[in-house]
Amino acid sequence: LRNGAHAFSRDGISWTWSPSVAYTTQVAWAGGGSTHFARRERPALLLDPTWRVPLALFTAVSNGTRQWLHAQPISQAGPGE
Repeated sequence: LRNGAHAFSRDGISWTWSPSVAYTTQVAWAGGGSTHFARRERPALLLDPTWRVPLALFTAVSNGTRQWLHAQPISQAGPGE
């Protein structure tokens, strides 16, 4: 089982697993440091008002005992910006 795995299909019948994951169980904090969660699941996107650009990724995270809703901003800067 790959956390954050992503599959895609052109016809809805034949599916291909992406070679990379959409997200991992590692969360980096804005103030520095990071946390490795036991689980990270149920992804959802917050889109801009015109439904064109994703602004944030929401996921449920768990340390094995407690669960939280985590919001992660999505940077729209291109490479080198």
